[in-house]
Amino acid sequence: MVILAGLILVSAGALGSAISFCAGRIHKILRGKIGKLCTGLIMLSAAIWGLLIPAIESGTPIAVVLGVIIGIGAVKFAAQIERLPYNHTERTLLAALTLHNLPEGLAAGLAIGSGTASALPIIIAVAAQNIPDGALAALAFSSAGESKRRAFTLAALTGVIEFPAVIIGAVSASIAEPIMPFLLSFAAGAMVFAAVRQLLTMSSGR
Repeated sequence: MVILAGLILVSAGALGSAISFCAGRIHKILRGKIGKLCTGLIMLSAAIWGLLIPAIESGTPIAVVLGVIIGIGAVKFAAQIERLPYNHTERTLLAALTLHNLPEGLAAGLAIGSGTASALPIIIAVAAQNIPDGALAALAFSSAGESKRRAFTLAALTGVIEFPAVIIGAVSASIAEPIMPFLLSFAAGAMVFAAVRQLLTMSSGR
């Protein structure tokens, strides 16, 4: 299950990277309000029902609140790095976009390792988010002056981090049961922030 989940997430990002160059109409949908609304709502519901509620049921309020805050902070930090101007080096852009994918992979792994019934919906939600993310990452590299082939390759590589992240999340869940509520709420905070940001960009029309 863990290996399959990692392959699904990586493949979804690569699919988005390919779509950005070979299907203009689909790409417009992914970047448009419909695509952002669907992926944002899917991630938000999966984070709340699959991660946050189990964390609340099994942990203390302090552990849950702390986990959510740190999870939000982790994704916010990645988002700030991601906003660096695209005239920065290729390595900087690659690192920023890769870091952006790390918390989502951890969230999927934690859901699997904790044995929650909502592990599959969370994997589907993250995979759905990875398709437009892959498309936008390819556009970012293309805007930085890379060729279509190299932009696709680099964008696909940014999602590879999710494969080990899923494994790390699953292993952490199996050996760190006492802090499971914190880990689940950390993953929930990361996913909620990503989902809300998706919905906000939709409402602002960006």
